[in-house]
Amino acid sequence: MVELAMDNLKKIDEPAWKELNELAPGMWIRAAFSTYTCCDLQVNNMCGAFNSTIVALRELPIISLIDGLKQYITSRIVKLTNFMLRYEGYICPMINKLLDKSKKEVEGWSPNWSGDRDYAIFSVSDGSDAYVVNLREKKCACRK
Repeated sequence: MVELAMDNLKKIDEPAWKELNELAPGMWIRAAFSTYTCCDLQVNNMCGAFNSTIVALRELPIISLIDGLKQYITSRIVKLTNFMLRYEGYICPMINKLLDKSKKEVEGWSPNWSGDRDYAIFSVSDGSDAYVVNLREKKCACRK
């Protein structure tokens, strides 16, 4: 499939074809993108949250804007600190929610060790679908 698309690109624009051929597929082919991430927070969400916070402060002079941000951040820290002081769990509430959601999603799935000495290769199945999981490389055939 990729080869056919590349042949078509070569006919249309040979310099672009040459440039893409010099790059690793993981740089530009969606199917070759890494599915491993160290963080579940998206930068766009952070920017959006920041922009919605400062929308009322944007028109102010810079000193007033910074003072408004300081007040917002301080009150947010105090609010979250008070929340965590009342929290009785062992795991942070947001992480706990993510774990509960993951537990529901994997209900009915069972792991099967593949017999390797490093205990890194497993398959998981739900009776109809099965995927290979490599714990050492942190990869799964489902690409999640």
